[in-house]
Amino acid sequence: MKAIENLYATAKRVFIRTLTSNSPADRVGFYLGRICVEEFSEILVLAGNGHGIGALKILRGMYERAVTSAYILANPDQADAFLDYDKVNKHKAYMHAKKLGVFGPHLTPETIKQIEDDYEAVKPMFMSGTRVRGSWTALDTASLAQKAGAGYEQLYLDAFYKPTLEIHATATALLGRLEFTDQGKMSFDSRPRRVEARHAMVMAHNLLLRVLDSQNTHFKLGLDAALQDNLADFQKAYGHDKTTE
Repeated sequence: MKAIENLYATAKRVFIRTLTSNSPADRVGFYLGRICVEEFSEILVLAGNGHGIGALKILRGMYERAVTSAYILANPDQADAFLDYDKVNKHKAYMHAKKLGVFGPHLTPETIKQIEDDYEAVKPMFMSGTRVRGSWTALDTASLAQKAGAGYEQLYLDAFYKPTLEIHATATALLGRLEFTDQGKMSFDSRPRRVEARHAMVMAHNLLLRVLDSQNTHFKLGLDAALQDNLADFQKAYGHDKTTE
């Protein structure tokens, strides 16, 4: 708990301040990082109450936002693409609504026209062959992690890919929730998921350290000594295993 308290203290110095910048990249990178602090708190609550799989589901989104924040801070020319892709997402939502018919939201003709016009304006930016790609960037998350900065790539498998299997309807997620008796009977395992809870906490703490480091480096906050202390706290709190390296 002391390590977590000290981590929050550094996070406060990183994010509870006035940011003066006209750069879209600064704003996107800063606020994506700020969301990561909130998600760390959500993971802490879930893991502390034995909901380890729930904590892993939050961890997956936290990882994606952390990597995207670090990547955009390091590649500020990509911020506009990240923001413009919101127009594609809104158009996707509209098309889903049309498909749902009476179950979709009722939009005014003016709103529909705005959605379609915005989409057509940005569509050429996101073409992959004859189709609009499914993300704001042509890079997958693993490739983004390789370019985001030190440490993000190493966390990819345990903080992103494996938790992704828990988010979707997969056999992995299903079989992981079952238990079998010696007689071969099968039932749902409703016990607290302490192993997954610990894993989620170690990974989230590790990840938030990297988020704070990315912010400190980009904005030149002068928090190197505080972050070194946070790293020492982390290693002492969780001991030495592959997730704390």
